[in-house]
Amino acid sequence: ELETLGANHPATATTHSNIGSVLTQPPPIITSAQCSKAMGDLQGAHAEFKKCLGIKLETLGANHPDTATTHNNIGSVLEAMGDLQGHPATATTHSNIGSVL
Repeated sequence: ELETLGANHPATATTHSNIGSVLTQPPPIITSAQCSKAMGDLQGAHAEFKKCLGIKLETLGANHPDTATTHNNIGSVLEAMGDLQGHPATATTHSNIGSVL
């Protein structure tokens, strides 16, 4: 998609979001040695969701419901990482979008 549609196409944003979702998943078989990584690659998921957010902000705007979903995804990953202050705009953004809708 990147070569065909470009870096800032909404479908490219969806691809980044899908990759982020996959990276949040735990490995299919968890051994005791893997317990510390049971949540998957959260740093990688965070990076993909941030790419997605950048594209959605540029193409859809800050008040679009899809942009709100991406903020939620970032917030969920940061919460799983134990970073409750990492994305403070998430709750405010959701309430602002809700008031627009």
